[in-house]
Amino acid sequence: MSDLESQENCIPRSVLPGRRVLRQCVEWLCAALIVVVLAVLLFVAYIWWGHTSVLDRKIASLHVVELQHGKFAVVRITGLSGESACSVKKITSHVEDGTITVFVHLFLARKGTTGSFQYDVHVPESVNEIRFGKKRELIWSRESGPVLDAPGSGKSP
Repeated sequence: MSDLESQENCIPRSVLPGRRVLRQCVEWLCAALIVVVLAVLLFVAYIWWGHTSVLDRKIASLHVVELQHGKFAVVRITGLSGESACSVKKITSHVEDGTITVFVHLFLARKGTTGSFQYDVHVPESVNEIRFGKKRELIWSRESGPVLDAPGSGKSP
């Protein structure tokens, strides 16, 4: 009889963990590992497909042109994001109190996407100005047309 076998005989079986306890520990560890892996995959998927940010000051160029003037003005906004790792996902606008605010939503760049954008804004008679981004910077006014110191034009601080 070896020393190990004699030691096992000295320790009562109720003190030693059984195979069932060991199997339960392994099952819990596997389940915890699966949960951690799924959480990491969900986070990466969120960053890759879902996460967007709104373009504000980091604009390489922004051009505002009034295509049609008058009662039903049409204003074209074109630009290029200054975020090299991001591309344009979508462009939205919101009308409130006689102002249209345009938001350019960015996400991580991938094959076939670009950081440039073009957006035509049809301005109803009730709207007197167009603003850009979360900071709502004025880029067009019905009275004066395109504002020369629009964000990204090189004339803003």
